[in-house]
Amino acid sequence: MRKVMKRVCALFLALMMLMGTFSLNVFAGKIIEGTKEDKLYLSWKYYSFDKTSKTHTEVQALEEGILYCAQLVFSNNPTAADDTVTGADLWCQYDTAAVNIPNTGDNTSKSVFTSLPVTIAANNDGNGSLSVHIMTTSGIEEYGEIIESGVFFETHFTAQKAVAKTELPNLFQLTSKSTIFDVNEKDFTIVEAPAFIANAPSDATIYTSDTETDVAKKLTGTFIDASGTSMVVDVTSVTFENALTAGENVVTASYEYEGVTYTCDVTINVTADTLTKIEVTTQPKLKYFSGEALDLTGMVVTATYASNKTKELTGYTTEPEAGDKLTIAANNEKPVEVSYGGMTANTENLTVSAKIVEKPEATGTYIYDGTEQTFAITGGDCDYYTVEGRTSGTNAGSYEATASLNDTTETSWADNTKDNITLTWTIAPKAITPAIADISDQQYTGSQIKPEITVKDGETPLTKDVDYTVSYGDNIKVGENKGSVTVKAAENGNYTFSDVTAYFNIVAQAGSISITAKNAEYTGNAYAESNIEVSKNNATASVTFTYYTDANATEQTTTDSGAAYEGAAPKNAGTYYVKASMDASDNYSFAESTVASFTITKKALTITAEDKTITFGDAAPDYTFTGNGYVAGEDSSVINAAFDCTYKQGSNAGTYTITVTATAANYEISCNRGTLTVAKKQLTAADLTAAENNPTAKEYDGTAALPGVTYQVTINDQTYTVTGKAAFADKNVGTDKTVTFTPNAFNSTNYEFETDLTMTFKADITAKALTVIGLTAIDRVYDGTTTVELTGGALTGVISGDDVSAAMPTSGTVESADASVTAKPVNYGTITLIGDDAANYTLTQPNVTVTISKATPELGTVSYTGSIYPTTLKETVTLTSEATVAGSLKLDETGAFNTVGTAEYAYTFTPTDEVNYNAVHGTVSITVLKDTLTELIVDSTNVKTEYTYPQAFDTTGLTVTAKYKSGNTAAVNVADLTCNLTGPIPYGTDKATFSYTVDGVTKSFDIAITVAKGKVDLSGYHWPTVTTFTYDGNEHSIELTGSNEQVASISYTGNKATYVGTSTAEAAFTLKDADNYEIDAAKKPGTATLTITPAKRELTSTATETNPATLTKDGRTLDLANLVTTNAGEKTELMFACTGLHGCELNGSILKSGATYDVTLAITVSAGAVDVNNDGTPEYTAADDLTIHVKIVNKQDAELHVTGISETMTYGDEMEWSYNAEHGAEDGTISCAAAPTGIVENIIENEKHVLKATGVGKATVTVTYDSPEYHAEQTFTITVQPKAVTVKADDKSRAYGEANPELTWSVQDGFSLVGQDTLNLTISTTAVSESVPGSYPITLTEVEGANPNYTVTTQDGTLTVTQKTLSDSDVTINTIPDQTYTGQAIEPEVAVNGYSADDYDVTYENNIRVGTATATVHFKGNYSGTVSKTFQIASKALTVSGVVASNKVYDGTTTATITATLQGVADGDSVQLTAPAADFDTKDAGTGKAVTIAAGGSFVISGADATNYTLTQPTVSDLTADITPATLTAPGNQTVTIRNNVTTKQTVSLPAVSGVEADGTLIPASVTVSENSAACFAVAPTYEAGVITYQLADGLDAAHVSETQTVTVTLGFGGNYNTVSYQLTISITDRQPQAELTYTGATVMTYGETLTLRSAGGSVSGAVSYTVREDTGKAEITGDQLKATQAGTVYVMVHKAADADYTEASSSEVAITIRKAVPTGTPAYTKITNAGKTLADAKLTTVGGTFSVPGSVAWELPDTTTVVANRAYTWIFTPGDTTNYESISGEIVLYNFVDTPYFPGIIGDSSKFNFHDVTRFDYFYDAVKWAVDHDITSGTGRFTFSPNAVCTRAQTVTFLWRAAGSPRPVSTVNPFTDVHYGDYFYQAVLWAVENGITMGTSATTFSPDATVTRAQVVTFLWRANGQPAAWNSGFTDVSADAYYAKAVAWAVQNGITTGTGFGVFSPDAACTRAQIVTFLYRYLG
Repeated sequence: MRKVMKRVCALFLALMMLMGTFSLNVFAGKIIEGTKEDKLYLSWKYYSFDKTSKTHTEVQALEEGILYCAQLVFSNNPTAADDTVTGADLWCQYDTAAVNIPNTGDNTSKSVFTSLPVTIAANNDGNGSLSVHIMTTSGIEEYGEIIESGVFFETHFTAQKAVAKTELPNLFQLTSKSTIFDVNEKDFTIVEAPAFIANAPSDATIYTSDTETDVAKKLTGTFIDASGTSMVVDVTSVTFENALTAGENVVTASYEYEGVTYTCDVTINVTADTLTKIEVTTQPKLKYFSGEALDLTGMVVTATYASNKTKELTGYTTEPEAGDKLTIAANNEKPVEVSYGGMTANTENLTVSAKIVEKPEATGTYIYDGTEQTFAITGGDCDYYTVEGRTSGTNAGSYEATASLNDTTETSWADNTKDNITLTWTIAPKAITPAIADISDQQYTGSQIKPEITVKDGETPLTKDVDYTVSYGDNIKVGENKGSVTVKAAENGNYTFSDVTAYFNIVAQAGSISITAKNAEYTGNAYAESNIEVSKNNATASVTFTYYTDANATEQTTTDSGAAYEGAAPKNAGTYYVKASMDASDNYSFAESTVASFTITKKALTITAEDKTITFGDAAPDYTFTGNGYVAGEDSSVINAAFDCTYKQGSNAGTYTITVTATAANYEISCNRGTLTVAKKQLTAADLTAAENNPTAKEYDGTAALPGVTYQVTINDQTYTVTGKAAFADKNVGTDKTVTFTPNAFNSTNYEFETDLTMTFKADITAKALTVIGLTAIDRVYDGTTTVELTGGALTGVISGDDVSAAMPTSGTVESADASVTAKPVNYGTITLIGDDAANYTLTQPNVTVTISKATPELGTVSYTGSIYPTTLKETVTLTSEATVAGSLKLDETGAFNTVGTAEYAYTFTPTDEVNYNAVHGTVSITVLKDTLTELIVDSTNVKTEYTYPQAFDTTGLTVTAKYKSGNTAAVNVADLTCNLTGPIPYGTDKATFSYTVDGVTKSFDIAITVAKGKVDLSGYHWPTVTTFTYDGNEHSIELTGSNEQVASISYTGNKATYVGTSTAEAAFTLKDADNYEIDAAKKPGTATLTITPAKRELTSTATETNPATLTKDGRTLDLANLVTTNAGEKTELMFACTGLHGCELNGSILKSGATYDVTLAITVSAGAVDVNNDGTPEYTAADDLTIHVKIVNKQDAELHVTGISETMTYGDEMEWSYNAEHGAEDGTISCAAAPTGIVENIIENEKHVLKATGVGKATVTVTYDSPEYHAEQTFTITVQPKAVTVKADDKSRAYGEANPELTWSVQDGFSLVGQDTLNLTISTTAVSESVPGSYPITLTEVEGANPNYTVTTQDGTLTVTQKTLSDSDVTINTIPDQTYTGQAIEPEVAVNGYSADDYDVTYENNIRVGTATATVHFKGNYSGTVSKTFQIASKALTVSGVVASNKVYDGTTTATITATLQGVADGDSVQLTAPAADFDTKDAGTGKAVTIAAGGSFVISGADATNYTLTQPTVSDLTADITPATLTAPGNQTVTIRNNVTTKQTVSLPAVSGVEADGTLIPASVTVSENSAACFAVAPTYEAGVITYQLADGLDAAHVSETQTVTVTLGFGGNYNTVSYQLTISITDRQPQAELTYTGATVMTYGETLTLRSAGGSVSGAVSYTVREDTGKAEITGDQLKATQAGTVYVMVHKAADADYTEASSSEVAITIRKAVPTGTPAYTKITNAGKTLADAKLTTVGGTFSVPGSVAWELPDTTTVVANRAYTWIFTPGDTTNYESISGEIVLYNFVDTPYFPGIIGDSSKFNFHDVTRFDYFYDAVKWAVDHDITSGTGRFTFSPNAVCTRAQTVTFLWRAAGSPRPVSTVNPFTDVHYGDYFYQAVLWAVENGITMGTSATTFSPDATVTRAQVVTFLWRANGQPAAWNSGFTDVSADAYYAKAVAWAVQNGITTGTGFGVFSPDAACTRAQIVTFLYRYLG
């Protein structure tokens, strides 16, 4: 048994993994999910039963009419006492057509364990049902031991028909209501065997191209037999209706066991059968010549797919395409790329060869003649090359051009090179004798003088630096014929000649001087000569200055100008003139400047009037000033000043402006005002007298203040009232207490109180009365006790801050415990005041009453017994309940049920004690059963079962009969059957499945068939007749012709060849539908032979015996390049003795030595056979020999060797060379010649040969040795390159308006010129004197052709023109007039002399408020610098208008308010007007009452901008205003209802009247009763102390019922208050009001949910109704069901109709909050695998995601954000319906990168923890692993944990419960209507409630599906930990009074959370699964 158990447990684990991970598995047997992972296997066994012997014999089929026994057998019951089965509720349906369980006699159905209490109820009606209930306390035992297997129960039945073995599994079947539980009441998962399961293994890949047979082979199956033994089995077959698509597909798997076929649906993940690669399996032609077209004939491309299936492709593309011209550059050694379906493949590399071009040569001799000469070029084919460069010239020198191949890749020169060829020509210079023209006298300059000269060749002028160069001598100092000029022929010029010299005279230079004088500011010292800029041509000459006062320079300065002597520099302000003179010298004459003017401007000086202070009534003081800005020790003595002030003796106190004006000769003066302050005169205590009506007492008000105290003061015979603050020493009650009076500031223009002035007197403080409000008894439901709970109670009238309190009673008693419709008085103790301030108060005791209503019994679950059918009578149904009180329970309706189906039926529970209990109404769900289809009887004996594809299924001969549960049968029309086979039957199909459906019940059957493949005839295909070809270097191929619609493609082997030989061609066919067709081997084409034969070679020559090739140079070999050609297929050009031909041989010598002679030789050339591909078989046969005739003229060679000569030189370089002649003789000579001349010159220096580069170009240097017998020469080609030189224009700068400086250039570092060479360059700039500031290029340009020996690189320079800087001394700003304050920025016009407004901008400072402002000129454009000027802003005058006194409502004081309008304030300014204090003549109400302004009071302005204004006081007199009576707030009217038989005195308390001041007492004015009151009242209503008392008369008859009496009370308080009325309406009725009706259901729901509405209270038994009022939300009510249709708020009201004893009742409205629903799911995205990608590359989308509602998803960060490895990125899902759904978010790690391969989760480490969405880099990694290991969670799928999914409240408490060890709750009381037995969270919630972890979202709701917040989670944890004390969490979003504040603080202190960042906790944020397990892990892990 233990081995069996291990096997079963292993199977259980496998099943769990399959069910909980892949979601691919469907059991064929019944599966009933439980709350625990353990499974119990159940199976049915059938026995024949011998009633006599009581023996059982197992049977495999049933016979009609026989008595049988059915047993439900269980396996693998756990043997541990705390885990064994202790009970079961089993519900079974059986086939009543075959089964009849007797109602009497032997129907005793029982468990084999007779000790178990078993109840069994059976019903043969309808579908047939059987319920079994088993219960034991210690488990299922046998002889005291718990057993692993046995029989739960058995039942006897009679077979009503024969039942075959295959029909037994459907005879009895458990329903999903069945449960089996252990001692902990945890439900087992029930598996009803036999069962079959199939799944796709993790290593199996299913493709979209797979057939049903393919899929069946890839699935694995497990079969559990009736004994619970499992076995691994092969899946018999798989069917699916539609072709497979990528993604999830559902298919049906079948397994046949002992003749019974079991099926299950399997969800498989199907992979698209994508193209994985393509390849070229047969190569095309690969060898080509440049320009030849690409030929792809015969190429075969094959595709391979993910499933490893292949096919030959068509429709692909290539690069290059067929027919494209090939080139070496683009195609040589490169493959042809083939593209198809996003895949590429390559052929082998192509071979592309090139072409030969003959080299061109430069020819001709040229001498300079002044005209342009064109050079000659000979040789070469110009179609293949291009000549660029100097192919013509005018000037003497070397010219060079370059011949370059047009395409170096595709062609080459005849010497097999591809480099550019340099072609060189030379124009030699012309020899002349020039002359210099006469030179004029030159003036001394102080530096070398270089006059321009004219040089001519006869009449032809020569050009300097081109034709000649010039040098000068002795050309600086004055003298006759002092200077000399020498002309030399320019190197490399157009001419050659001898040097020529001429002379010239140098004469003295006239003196020159000019000056510029700058303006200066007055300094007290003489004008400084440093302000004068001097420009002179004699730098060493002395200069003298003379100063004048006139522009004509006739009046020299004197001491009046401040000059030290006449003509000396002045110092005083003014305009002056100056002249300079320069002495003569040897090289310069005397000079004098023109007159320059300058101005000495006045110095800026600021003077300020000094502030003064006096007292009201004093005389004006003496005014003074201070100055700032004196120079040279000067002081106020140089200033003429005058003062002005408006103050006169007797003027009012205040401030007055002191204005000063001044002048001075050398100062520009700015004047600032001063202030004269006139202080008020002070008053003393002796000046004050107390008012006669000052108060002497007050009621305690919590303060020491005594209001209403005033004093009087008399000034100038006028008396003023003085207000202020009066206060006792403390606030407490007492008599004869000292009061101190501190007067307010005396608001007088010229007087004020002295500092700290106070007065004292005596007064009393009396106690304040308090009352208690809010002390109420809690109305309750009858419970048989007299105790009443009290709540609330608060003192009213206590002054804020006082220490006064009273202990309120919390309980009381009533005289009777019975329920009552009227309120009962409650007895309690006396309430006493306590606290430090209690002595200041008195207290009145309150009255308290309570209402006790009827209780409503709890019925628990209401159910019925037995089976019910349409004919069952409702009055016979027995209902059961769990009622806690005695009573009766019946259905409300009577009669038969009639209707089949499940419906709700009303019932009523009537309690025995109706005085204290209510009747209970409700509904119970009852199912009425109906007849159904049970089986199909099939006869397929005559049906065809053998087919060949594509035949279709034939139903001829098929008959089917349907049988029903009632036993009735009916013939079935075959056309009404559904068959799984339509159209052609696929090969391999082994059965046809038919089904038939009636009223939702489907039965099916199979017919076994066989299907053979169809045959394909290929006899229509034929090979071509020609299969033999001659070798030509190209590939040849052969293919079949013909067609067949079933052929998808044909592939070949051996059908292509290029080289000589034979091959066998064979074809392979691929069928389009190979699954259902096969090739008929007898009708398939055979093979063919492909043959390539060799070609023959041929040689030809251009040289013949009569026209031989000739060699005329001595000692050289013959180049046969153009003498021999071949058609053999190789290159047509032969280089040096046939080296370019395959297999060529050369016979005969072409080199001879000895005496000079002429000889003609015959040379034989042979071309043998060629094996191109080296396979041993030649592609070409040998050619016939060819004879070439060559004539050679030869001379004896001296064997000359020259060393030291290289191919290139640079202009100016020298190269030494040497030689050796092996056969030299004494009479031999050596010579060196260069052509053309002027490029390289051979010179002999110190007996050495030196080549010197004298020009640029290409020269041929020939070294020749010659003697009578020997001759030799060597020729060298030397290219002389130009010398590189870089020159740059020098950078320069100047200021705007100045002349440009001299422009120069220089040779850059690292470069130099040869000898005395110079460069012919031009230098210029675009800038002129008036050019605006900026950068201007200095352009350096080479004169074209002027520098042939140099490669000149020019670099431009920059001329920078800067702004001219101006300062105060350069410009004058006109004086700015004073301005008046406007409230806006003041910007007066500013003018600068001598400059336009375009030359400057103006800014302002301090130019809004009163004071000194500054205008600053900022020069721009052509100028820079700043200059400032100040100006004054004066204050603006304001006036007051519309002065009136305001009306007021009586407030017990005389205080009056004055209002007025302030005129003249600028818009936007903050200026307030404060009116003076004023009083009414008395405090009492009245009209036209006199108002008097307090003595000395005046209007005052204040505010941020008040200092910018002055205020003119208005004239005010005869002010009046009204005081209207105060309005009292009437108490709310009341209505009471009283029955006509109540005759005791009744009292009604009036609510408080508000609005009464403390200076009066409320009194009633009148009490009246309505006219018909006499007959109703025994005592007329009365009013006293806020209470109305009334008493009804005895024996009121029906006439007075429903009568309404009105009692009116009018209240008043003299003339200072209005009167108010209060009405009490007394309604007399013969019915009593119902007890209070209240709504008790949940007040929070989620959009889309349906809420069951609940209520309590009321006094009648009628049905409750509900109404809803929509507000921001929407909902619909059906009965007691509220359906949320829009999130927001709605209001629900409960109603109960009236009856004979009670009036109609309605509850108050209750707000129902409809929360937004929280979507679930995650988005689809593309994993990032490379660095550098952005969020956009992740392609975040809802398509393919799992979101539960439509919407959009986006990243929290911009899409352009670069993805960082191992970082989580937040996505935000926004639902389309944001009104009803919340947005949700989550995180994704898009890019994982570590040094080791990335593995999500810990794959392979644990079968339970293998989540692909949990990585080692996640903060919650350890937490999730811990939670899985401790069975707290198993994830949301096989590979998913869903860390970012939000959690519900139910999931959270379940996590916590499991973490605590899943303890069984002690209590079974479930307070919540939304938590049900059987819910997975049922026990978790009960455990959480009894441990104080949660109390639900209301008294009756837990809201299990509501999203849990972060605050709720930490609160759950905190409570689970015993609610320990904790201090502040430090989070800014957690307030101290929040319910979760302590929990969050505790969680922080214990390291459970650190918040969400930046000091916040986010308490209301939804908590994710990752966060919750992290919290638990940190708490428990």
